[in-house]
Amino acid sequence: MEIYRIAFIGHREIYGHYLLEDQIEQIARDKLYEKEYVEFYVGRNGDFDISVASAIKRAQNAVGHHNSCLILLQPYPMKDDEYYEKFYDEVQYPVDSKTHPKAAIMKRNQWMIDNADLLVAYVEEDRSGGAMTTLKYAKSKGVKARRPPTADSSRCHSCSTHAQGGGLPGTGGSPCGGYYRSWLCSFLRCGSLRRKIWSILPLTVCKRRYSSRFAR
Repeated sequence: MEIYRIAFIGHREIYGHYLLEDQIEQIARDKLYEKEYVEFYVGRNGDFDISVASAIKRAQNAVGHHNSCLILLQPYPMKDDEYYEKFYDEVQYPVDSKTHPKAAIMKRNQWMIDNADLLVAYVEEDRSGGAMTTLKYAKSKGVKARRPPTADSSRCHSCSTHAQGGGLPGTGGSPCGGYYRSWLCSFLRCGSLRRKIWSILPLTVCKRRYSSRFAR
């Protein structure tokens, strides 16, 4: 049986979750129809990883589970792994247990690239960090990369809260893609309970209506 492997990498904080999830779900559906068997490699280190897992689950439910496996790749064992085993098809630990925790995440990312046929990367050009480093590593290895559109090319500059200084510098962007998130958005986007609130509450931000599905 021929196995096609797709790795996913992205920023811990992202904008426009519902749009991104639709794009990821479509990519997953296409590959499930095209390939004999598909393995999806994902992490659990932030917004992007959560959105990807949710989107792939929906694709599997739509197409079927007979020819795919959603694999959570952990850099090291974590206390919530027992819960994750109920959500993901598999939980694996590809990094040597002797690896220092600070280096384990990057080692895990490199393993994903070394074993992937395709990388789906949500990486903004003006943001550094592990996602950008992993994308550069993939390019150096000649791994094909597919990049869904990111918010950095379509940020909202007309938001009244931004113009009035209502955002919190350094906390990322609002759901509309602005450079600064209002204090309310910042509150709702942090913490497991607040993530659930964010996932079910439609918010009016920048005169536009948003709701995120990433915490399903």
